[in-house]
Amino acid sequence: MPRELFLKLTPLAEALSKLKTAVRPIGVEEVSLEGALGRVAAVDLTAHVPYPPFSFSEVDGYAVVAEDTYSAREDSPIALRLAGEILAGSKETHRVEKGSCVRIATGAAIPEGCSAVVPLEYTELKDGRVLVYKSVAPGENIAQLGGDIQKGKVVVKRGARIRPWDIVLLATAGYRSIPVYRRPSISVIASGSELRPTGASLGEGEMYDANSPFLIAELRSRGYEVKGYGIVSDTLGELSEAMAQAASESNLILVTGGSSKGVGDLVPKAIESIGGEILVHGIRSKPGKPTAIGKIRGTLVLGLPGYPVSCVVMFYMLVVPVLGMMEGEVVGYKTAKALLSRDASLTLGRENFIPVKLEGGDKLIAHPLRMKTSRLSQLLDMETLAVASGRKVIAAKGEKVEVLLSVGRYWLK
Repeated sequence: MPRELFLKLTPLAEALSKLKTAVRPIGVEEVSLEGALGRVAAVDLTAHVPYPPFSFSEVDGYAVVAEDTYSAREDSPIALRLAGEILAGSKETHRVEKGSCVRIATGAAIPEGCSAVVPLEYTELKDGRVLVYKSVAPGENIAQLGGDIQKGKVVVKRGARIRPWDIVLLATAGYRSIPVYRRPSISVIASGSELRPTGASLGEGEMYDANSPFLIAELRSRGYEVKGYGIVSDTLGELSEAMAQAASESNLILVTGGSSKGVGDLVPKAIESIGGEILVHGIRSKPGKPTAIGKIRGTLVLGLPGYPVSCVVMFYMLVVPVLGMMEGEVVGYKTAKALLSRDASLTLGRENFIPVKLEGGDKLIAHPLRMKTSRLSQLLDMETLAVASGRKVIAAKGEKVEVLLSVGRYWLK
């Protein structure tokens, strides 16, 4: 690998664009509707049946011929003959004739001849007759057959990640199972001779591995199959061996540490030593510069920075979009504009991801946290990230910045 490769930093957008051409969904499988939450639809999912599947009453009340009620007033009700009662799910048949009405429950099928429903609170049952104190128009308080969703309408588009409320739509559309893209299997490797697993005794110059627990927890919370390889030392042989094993067992490898320029840039060397190729070495961002992207045969490798804050940021900015690509998701970030509450320092020439805390109200306010990749304390208050270009060294107080609504505390699974 040419040593100058790292010096040619790649904008994140360009890196993601490269990956769009290099990454393809890994297959399709059928899952139950109850198991579809968080999965990505592999086809357009259309309604098998209309909704409503029959015309029903939206309120408890009386099914009437609308014209009979036109003269009804609070001080001058009209009287109708009660011809029966219909409950939700009832198989009994009734017909509403002019001058008559049928008591009806919410969700019950509209009887023949009915053109509107008078809510119960505008009626009174007296001496076997129903007094109506309010007029209703044709169709009022009736959910019409297919009036909301027609048969054949797309309810979830191909490439959309299934949300909780999509389950409601798919269930009412008649789905028991749906075709979704397969989820990639993922391996996580922590590189660093100074790292120790949490709970172990620390010696001089040692620290706990924070990146592996974060990555594994985040990935498993999203439903991915993850295998942790633990900590490997900063030696080319040990890292290459671990990566070769991971490549044979997974679709995606996440390696933390070992991507910085210098004697420790082992991830790119390890990728090449086992027959892989480097796609990107160095992202033009702050944080996230020491990020490497490569492939080992059919397995994608993302070499993430070793500093935990940088690792967290690049997980949301790089790993999450890549996972979406591998699942066929139409990837995109949810964003909003916010005003900075104070000046924020920027790094020239790089895209800046600023940890912020958000405050709502009439205007969305972003409170920038002190950004230094070696400082973990900023994670105490970090809620999401603001994005700023590197065309200047300061983003001034009151300036509008773009904040991401799909990372950290604002992640919508």
